[in-house]
Amino acid sequence: MVRWQVRFFNVEGAGSGSLKMRSFTFDGKLGAALGAVLAVLGFATAARAQSFPAPRIISSSATDTGSEQPYLTMELPHGVVAGQLLLATVAIQGSNPAITPWGSVILPAGGWTEIASLPNNCGENEVGSGPNLAMSIAWRIATANDEPGTQFTWGFLSDGFLTPVLATGGIVSIANVNTSTPIEQISPSNCQMQTSDPSAGGMTTLNPNDMNMLVYGITGNNNMNGVAGYSLISQHQVSGTGPDILVESKVIPAIYTNTGTHAAPAQAAGNSLAYQIDLVPEGSSTIVSSGSSSSNTMNTLATHLR
Repeated sequence: MVRWQVRFFNVEGAGSGSLKMRSFTFDGKLGAALGAVLAVLGFATAARAQSFPAPRIISSSATDTGSEQPYLTMELPHGVVAGQLLLATVAIQGSNPAITPWGSVILPAGGWTEIASLPNNCGENEVGSGPNLAMSIAWRIATANDEPGTQFTWGFLSDGFLTPVLATGGIVSIANVNTSTPIEQISPSNCQMQTSDPSAGGMTTLNPNDMNMLVYGITGNNNMNGVAGYSLISQHQVSGTGPDILVESKVIPAIYTNTGTHAAPAQAAGNSLAYQIDLVPEGSSTIVSSGSSSSNTMNTLATHLR
């Protein structure tokens, strides 16, 4: 049976900021008829309901530089096939920025897109704060030429020159993700200096069955603990020196769920960066349009429930 959930967002009075929401659910022919009427009125666009599977972790790989190196080469994990989302995460630990200030991370060839929100470093310009940390989070969609073991290399620049650093990271392959717009949103980076409780700020999901991912990095010979309710994808560190990187995930079935802030306690204090990332399920679409009247503006959101 087709079910429609219709939410009316009513903003009363120009500039008042007063937002009221009413939600109604309709089944079967009534739902379809209402959706069609809203489409005609311009308040919503009707589409046939479909059921799409939630994003699913296939596999992951992890590696590190071992010693200070100006690059990190990572491999695609087993099980990679065309159409999967490839998400690469890298934590980079450098010397105090007073000596080697950060420049940029060079992404490998092959269509990778950087999404780590700025600032993507922690400890920079803070003399005495210990080793500084930078992170790179990048994605691409696997092609027919990709196979397990295919290598991609990240380079690390400082003052325009390749600079040896300590780095750890990995690549995860994820099925059932929208291939045109896989990244729904990413939280602002959260830099915490000399903390043993790195935390990633929350967000509100915009689709049913979003996959919420947590990515943490911390400096030093460290080890972070996982977040309750989330599944471990990978955790890896440069042995004896750091940094440590932790990646976890969780599918959130309900739309408009506040994911909350999540902390990954570490065994020792260090400079840390943390992110939340929401992935869009394959085929998911939430359609929003607006109409107006002289007294208020009404936004109507019609969402198919599964």
